[in-house]
Amino acid sequence: MEKILSDLSPTMDRLVERWQALEVDSPTVAIFLPVVVLGLTVVYTLISYSRDRPPSRRKSNAVEGGWLGDKISDSMLYSKRTTISNGGTKQLLEPMSKRELFPNGVHMKSSHWCDMGARQYQEDRYVLEKLGVTNKDRQTVSYFGVFDGHGGFKASQYCADRLGLYLKNSPEFPNGDVEAAYKKAYLQIDEDFIDTGKPDGTTVCTCLVFGNERIVCANAGDSRAIVVKRDGTAYPMSKDHKPGDADETKRITDLGGTVVYWGRWRVESVLAVSRAVGDAQLMPYITALPDCTSKTIEEDDMFLVIATDGVWDVCDNDYVANFVMKESCYGFPNPVEPGVEAVADDLLLKWTGRKLVVEAARLGSGDNCSAIVVSLKDLKK
Repeated sequence: MEKILSDLSPTMDRLVERWQALEVDSPTVAIFLPVVVLGLTVVYTLISYSRDRPPSRRKSNAVEGGWLGDKISDSMLYSKRTTISNGGTKQLLEPMSKRELFPNGVHMKSSHWCDMGARQYQEDRYVLEKLGVTNKDRQTVSYFGVFDGHGGFKASQYCADRLGLYLKNSPEFPNGDVEAAYKKAYLQIDEDFIDTGKPDGTTVCTCLVFGNERIVCANAGDSRAIVVKRDGTAYPMSKDHKPGDADETKRITDLGGTVVYWGRWRVESVLAVSRAVGDAQLMPYITALPDCTSKTIEEDDMFLVIATDGVWDVCDNDYVANFVMKESCYGFPNPVEPGVEAVADDLLLKWTGRKLVVEAARLGSGDNCSAIVVSLKDLKK
């Protein structure tokens, strides 16, 4: 505001000088004309500032090292290619029994659902798609992710549409340092989105599944991923980024920012997450740098669950793990026969993502909720 007023001062001085040089006979005109002119000047200046974009942090718009950057066409966007909803469109009305188990070419049976909850708008987005094949052992790499927008849906839509392409075109993917590819992709898409001038932001939690051997998760924000074990317990694949966490508070305050408690801990009294894509007005305190976790898929790993905070606000990890096992498998927690382990059922699995979102609403979540449930036992033949 001080900058706006300082920029207005020369304009106001010039108006006064010009007005004094005029001879106006009408008292009405003499009173109201300067007020109107000054008002229009203020409005014009405010509009000009509202259109100002934060400075780009991108060094070059050139396509280098396999990055697509501004060369992504509309036809390449995920929302233009997906055969399922991405959260921004209504769920298809086909019976749940007819849902695809391997949507968009993913190699593992998957369930997905998204709902606005008590909100009047939908800011969540999600993705499921095949992203590539490794060179050495020809393993299929499938990509799953949720994006929880705040302040609008532009950032979550932008990331859902493009992040997979950024990964796919990274020199490190899929045969090199995948965690390095992840970090580069998150930081690059953050720069590119901020460069659009849009002010909103989004949390990002995505997972790459390599064949039936390993999972690599990258998370920035408070969406979350877990692996569900056969006994109904959870193995965390991500860590929430909250401003009140000691390490996040230190990072923010070391940069000169503040963390204030206002109903919950917030960055600069505004945002209740400390890492996200976008949020240009909170630079540099909000970062898109993700934490990455890699896990070998073990014999007792049953499911991968990725969901936005609308689910996790009312359910802890083990609750979700136990719920997914009960809803997806026959013989859990009570075996059908002694010694017979629980087995996932295709029809039950199709419903599980939806049931998890409904369960979160029943437990009191009023937020947008998105959930993806992936069976780690059933590969596409």
